[in-house]
Amino acid sequence: MMLRALLLSTCFSTAVLAADSAELAIPSDGGRLLIDRPVVLNHSVEIPENVTLEFTGNGRLTLQEGVTLTINGPLQAGVSQIFDGPGRVTGHCKVAQVPIQWFGAVADDDGDDSEAIRRAAELARYSLARKLLIPSGRYRFSGVIEIRCNVDCYGILEKICRVDEKRTVVSTGTFTPTYYSLEPARIDILPDSAPIKLDPAAMGPIQAGALAIPHYTGIKTLDPKQPVIDLEEGGTLNFSSTNFYSSRKCLKGDEYYTPNDYCKLVSPRGQVYPEFCFSYGAVDGADPWSADRTYRRGDFCKVGETLFKATFPSGPGSSYTHPTFGKADIPGVAPDPATLETRYHYTYADGTKDKVTLWVKVTDTVEYTPPQEPLTINGLNIEIRGEDPQNRTKPFYDSTLQVTRSNVTFNRMNISVKDPLLLVSVLASVHHCASLVFNECHFSGATQHGLGYNIMHGNAADITYNNCTSINARDAMAGRHGKNITINGGHYGCIDDHYGLNYTIRNASINALSTWVPGYLTPKADVSKWEFRPRQAIIIGGGGNITIENCRFYNALGIFLSRTDIGDLGGSVVIRDCYVKSDSKVDIATVMTHPEANFDYAHPLIMPSRLLIDNVVLDGKGKLGVRINHNQGPSFPLVMQGCDRLGDMELRNVNATFRDCEFEGAKFTVANQPRVSFLDCVFNGDNRGMTDEFLGRASGNLLGRDGKISWSLNRINPELYREK
Repeated sequence: MMLRALLLSTCFSTAVLAADSAELAIPSDGGRLLIDRPVVLNHSVEIPENVTLEFTGNGRLTLQEGVTLTINGPLQAGVSQIFDGPGRVTGHCKVAQVPIQWFGAVADDDGDDSEAIRRAAELARYSLARKLLIPSGRYRFSGVIEIRCNVDCYGILEKICRVDEKRTVVSTGTFTPTYYSLEPARIDILPDSAPIKLDPAAMGPIQAGALAIPHYTGIKTLDPKQPVIDLEEGGTLNFSSTNFYSSRKCLKGDEYYTPNDYCKLVSPRGQVYPEFCFSYGAVDGADPWSADRTYRRGDFCKVGETLFKATFPSGPGSSYTHPTFGKADIPGVAPDPATLETRYHYTYADGTKDKVTLWVKVTDTVEYTPPQEPLTINGLNIEIRGEDPQNRTKPFYDSTLQVTRSNVTFNRMNISVKDPLLLVSVLASVHHCASLVFNECHFSGATQHGLGYNIMHGNAADITYNNCTSINARDAMAGRHGKNITINGGHYGCIDDHYGLNYTIRNASINALSTWVPGYLTPKADVSKWEFRPRQAIIIGGGGNITIENCRFYNALGIFLSRTDIGDLGGSVVIRDCYVKSDSKVDIATVMTHPEANFDYAHPLIMPSRLLIDNVVLDGKGKLGVRINHNQGPSFPLVMQGCDRLGDMELRNVNATFRDCEFEGAKFTVANQPRVSFLDCVFNGDNRGMTDEFLGRASGNLLGRDGKISWSLNRINPELYREK
């Protein structure tokens, strides 16, 4: 039997209704509507702003299929289930928080609470305080849960990874398996609305380094329902182009880097922050594709009116040689206008099948997201476990948190993998957003070799990490096109970004241990025997303007490395006031601006403007070194001061100045006509490799204990030091 609850002004009355005619009697002049027992709704109802919906006792509303309950007034209820059934609950509810128990979540660490969390988050999105409450307890979830509201989490969200046996694959490049989950589970922090696609031509040309856009009012869109818009202060812009500018020497070498910029509008006059990293605008024309032509990486061609760019050599005389399967010829393949990327599928001599990307269609995209109301996520706690009857070591392709909303602050969040046999690829993905802050957050467990990222940035800007921990991973932090990333304090593993611009890392402790699989990239790969090994602590491929200050490094092969498979490094690199604990050799900086002489990067390589190393102290039996392997373009300056225990110095085409440094049995490798100056330095032991031919200034230098050198200790050579 269905019941109706009536509340008029300050008194209540309850009427018994027939089962097929139940409905809520809503006071027309305001007041309270009391639900003190189960009620079934079989048609949609709207509660106005002047009516308080109150639940007491075992009061509950069951919403039938297709029924919508819209609540625009206050709601009073305890932390227990008050909504049931498949119908929807929405409206601008005047409550301080929405507990997930209202929709049936049970903290029993057994049942799936995903639907309860989804429905509570949807109601909280439009509520008075936009706050979702997750009380203490353990809640299992699966699928994608979308969050567009504030969150107070006191409990634990548990995610289970079960192997989907039908999707398991073994890569022909890495020779390691990849597993997928039967029930992928992820938390998405999303903007309130989808981005608006703009007409790229309406934006005008953009130059790298620009801090403003040329047009910001009356902008044409690609949406016929909203053909013209004005861009608002606080909104964000996403510029991208497939007119790639560089390639990566990785596996086949058909991987390419496309321009991407994410910026926030910081004034009503089109000013943006951070600055643009790349230029955008029209591309010059090209000749029609020809089967008789040999195309190199970076060449353009046309099929009809569609422009394409070569991502890999093709045509007469082109080939690819796999280190295991041998050589495969790459014939002329016409670009396909129906697809973004044109791939060529081929077979090696032993019958192994493979593919290579040959062409990419050149397109430009500009998206605008209106200003987003700031959100705060407090205490989100996610634990990840695996269930596998075979008890295998499982590299899982998986992501747990995805953030694409700007203006979000995360406080004391925890995402960790509790199963040592579960090697997860990504924990938290931050992309296409700006202005995020992470305070005292913890990430642990992305241990899949090759793809293990605790935190992954993808075209994101203005991200700050305060006293966070990110360990037990292949990379504590990684990604592409992270701009203005700031790390203040905390504890991290290895940090790796491709074309990261304006990175600042201060007051952090970095334990430079990363994953390794024996036999990786060969048929002997054995993922069950993976382990942690020392690696370079901070790796930046491309990008530039890197500052590393007052940090402590442990188990590091090196402090800073410019990736050897990319080559580019622009702007300045500053490493100062750092402590290194090691009994082995540690390279303070390794810059490889042209590591593969036979590889075409499809653009002139970008060189650093300056490399400054100041007051780096070694604690242990090891030595500090520097490796600058710069084989193309003009030299750039290296300045080292206040450093001791300096050993191997590789200086190729770099103008180096050492001031107040101490060398101990140093081995110098100099080439490509560098200029090396020594000011107020001390030389202990047998120091070799330098000659007067490469010596610039030398003054105030001393021989220390058993000190030996093979060049002039103190001199000024005006010919070498003359200002250009």
